[in-house]
This record gives sequence, structure tokens and C-alpha cells, in this order.
Amino acid sequence: MKKSSLSSSVSRFPTTMLLVSIAFMILSPLSPPLFVQSQSLFLNDSLGSNLDTVSEEMVISSNLPSPSENGLSGANSNIADAQNVVGIVFDVHSKSNVTVYITGLEFYTSMKGSLFYEIHTKKGKYNEAGTLGDLSFYTPISSGLVMGPGPCIYEDSSVTSGLDDSVATLERTSLCPMAVIPKEGFMVDGAGDSIDTNSTEAYSLSIPVNGTKTFYVTLASANLLVRPIATTNSFDTTVVASTSHLDIHDGVASLTYPFSTNPDLFHDGKMSFIGSLHYKLEIPGRTDVPSAMPSMVTSSPPSGNSTTIEGNGPNQFGSLSPTTTTHP
Repeated sequence: MKKSSLSSSVSRFPTTMLLVSIAFMILSPLSPPLFVQSQSLFLNDSLGSNLDTVSEEMVISSNLPSPSENGLSGANSNIADAQNVVGIVFDVHSKSNVTVYITGLEFYTSMKGSLFYEIHTKKGKYNEAGTLGDLSFYTPISSGLVMGPGPCIYEDSSVTSGLDDSVATLERTSLCPMAVIPKEGFMVDGAGDSIDTNSTEAYSLSIPVNGTKTFYVTLASANLLVRPIATTNSFDTTVVASTSHLDIHDGVASLTYPFSTNPDLFHDGKMSFIGSLHYKLEIPGRTDVPSAMPSMVTSSPPSGNSTTIEGNGPNQFGSLSPTTTTHP
């Protein structure tokens, strides 16, 4: 009887295994595997891998007054011929191989006290046909009230030298502060709050690689001090300030607010901006650096219960509606 029982059990074994194998084959395509291991090809977004950032701030200055002059009794020689105008239009050209972001501006004014300013820019040169004096070609960047410190303050002193202090030299020290546009004037809404100021997205004014932008800086009154350029060269050909990244070119001065398309309402000669531009350079983000560690995804074992696969729209398999598959 034992032999008969064993023989019966053995004879049933292949049938049982066959049924199990068939059931596993039916369930397997519809159930996720126990473990899935995959290699991440990109850095995690939380590391800011695709974020373009900016460098430390740099400055380009044009015709800033010298801090001291020797042998002078008049105004600072660097701006002795400065003239009051309402506004100035000039070009800034980029020599950088990355985008330049303008982060600040300072200008020289004869006004001591609160004054109104506006800054507009456009792509390209200011002397492009039909664009000078036409605000429809320009984009407003910043406007508001700033405190004007007034023109330079001078202090004369006599400096002696020689073995017996017999040589006297007149020295003039000048204090020439600039009117400063708030940094917020060059930032987008939310910068410093929801937008990191180290990100390129924080800044509203940029100059592209090897590009040129026209700047229109204006007050509402004739209190902007600029410097005439004594040259017979064509307009927009003289570099008045330069760094390894930017060149500031000569410009033209407007005599009205706002400026006009009437050439008679501009100063006859070439003018130079007196002041500074603050800027930062783009540091491109890295988006193709492999992750140092693979990611591990663990799924649950297959279940014998009903499984519903839902989709909200077309997918790579062309499914447009939820599909329900019931396992026995």
C-alpha cells in the first residue's frame, strides 16, 4: 500500500507543476518584478545640476573723477568739462563668451536731493536707422526716485616736500559720489525670495555673447552730467571704458524728457557717460554629469487580486482609457 500511495503521489506531481507553471506565466507579464535596479544618467534636480548661476559682481567705470589732482585750482580735470543734459544714449558691447547680466548702475548728477530717473534698453546700436529717440524700440528696465549727492566737493591743500620743506605743491582732493540705482531695479519680481539671486533667472537685463545693447539713461530735468568727446570720428566708434568683458562706447545726449526723434533736440557732439555699470557673468549649469550612485527601486511581489492600470491620456502604448485586468 505504501508503494501504491507513493506511486500515486509521484504520478500527480508533473500535473501539479504544470498547473503552477501555467499560472506563473499568466501572472508574470502583468505583475511587476520583485526588484528593479536602474542606473541614473543625470544628477538629482535637488543638486541644482541644470541651474545657470552667476559670478561675483564686477564693475566697469566710465570717466569717474580722479580722487585727487595736483596743481589745480579749478574742477577735477577728468570731468572739468562735464555738461548738464537730460539724458544720454550709449552702447555697451560684450566681448565675453558667456552672457553678461547687468546688476547695477551709477551716474553723475548735479542734483543734490531726490530725483526721478528712467533706464531703457534695446538690442543693437543706438544709431540704427529710425530707432534713435523712438521709445517703441526700447524696453523699460528701471525707474523711480533716487538720492542725488550733487557734484564733486573739492578740498585744496598745500603739500610741502624737499629737505627743508621748501617746495610747496597745491593738491586738490575731490569727493565725487554717484547716484546709485537700487539693485532691485535690475532684478525680476521674486528675486531674493522665491528666486535665488545667484541664479541667472533673477536678473532682467542681459547682454548676449558678443552682443550689443543700447542704454538710455534719463532724468526728468537737466541734471545728468556727461562729458563731451572732442573727436571727429563717427558716432558710436569711440570706446570710453573697457574691461576684458565689456566696452562702453560714446553716445549722444538728449535735451528733453523723454527723448525725441527730432535731431535738433539732441546735443550736437558726441558725449560720454560718467558713471559705472555693475555686472555678473553667467556660469552655465551642468546637465549631463553621470550620477555617482545607481538608484534602487523596490516593488511589491505579484498579487493574485485584481490589478487596475489607469492612464489620464495617450501613453507610449496608445492607451486612452483605464484598463482593468482580473487575475483568477
